[in-house]
Amino acid sequence: MELEVLKVCIEGVDCSGKTTLWNKIHKNTKYRWKLEDRSFVTMLVYSQFRQDPKSLDYERQLFNDLSNLNVKYVIIDPAWDLVESRFRVRGDDVYNLRDLKEIHSLYHNVVKRISGFPNVLVFDGTEDSNEAARRVDEWLKEQNQVSISSLVKIIQQRAAATESGEVSPLRFTAIESGEFLEDEPRILNYSWVSDNFPAVKAATVEEFNKMYEELMNTVDKELKGENIYNTPQTLSSRRFVFTQNACVSFIQAMVRGGDLRFYVTCRSSHVYDVFPADIRLLYHMCKSVHKKLGLSRDISAIFEFTMNSAHTTF
Repeated sequence: MELEVLKVCIEGVDCSGKTTLWNKIHKNTKYRWKLEDRSFVTMLVYSQFRQDPKSLDYERQLFNDLSNLNVKYVIIDPAWDLVESRFRVRGDDVYNLRDLKEIHSLYHNVVKRISGFPNVLVFDGTEDSNEAARRVDEWLKEQNQVSISSLVKIIQQRAAATESGEVSPLRFTAIESGEFLEDEPRILNYSWVSDNFPAVKAATVEEFNKMYEELMNTVDKELKGENIYNTPQTLSSRRFVFTQNACVSFIQAMVRGGDLRFYVTCRSSHVYDVFPADIRLLYHMCKSVHKKLGLSRDISAIFEFTMNSAHTTF
């Protein structure tokens, strides 16, 4: 499936080579990726430098940005000696060398906190700009095309990289072809689940089956007009909905813009023990809705996924 790249934020202290890298990526890829020249890392660093109380807001905005797996950050974090030597050649219209050294330290501290995130790529500034641009392009391509297993690993890495072991919320949009090549109906079979996901209990698989049956029954009834309006629903309906107070708390299927939109909200999911099975169940449910609505294989499914608590500990 495609874990589409929404934007790529290019970050780095002055004299790091950020602008050169930005230009090289665009030139080499013919504007394939949406690049942003600086974003919330810079906003956070410079607010800290000014001792601005809004720095806490920018920190929250940065981590919210990085909790969206469709957002990527490319950061150049060079050693101070390299920044200093470049500064002495080109100078700066705003900051002197002493200020720049403090700003460099603030950048480095932020980078240390986020360098383990799966959607962050860090360079040390010594790379040839063409080689760095090539690496960015290859990294983005790898991030853009994922299997269910690799998507799960990205989510696990994102949660494990936080100090608390929790991301709240974690979001992603993924596009799957109408072929659903990774569908595995045995996700509803406890013996298969226990073999592949030993941490998932029999009661959880029983819950999987109830969720599946309820959503399928809802779609059937709405298509037949068994609702408060006594009106058969069409593909434009907003009524193909499943709700509960368990971990997967909300699902809505809507056909919009020529695609099947499959909106999911997870109240909570353990990214190691439960989520690897959860995502396969939701994938199977999406395929089943796609089929029940009579959609052709050339109609893609777009997963709009929110996990209010993606956590590594109970």
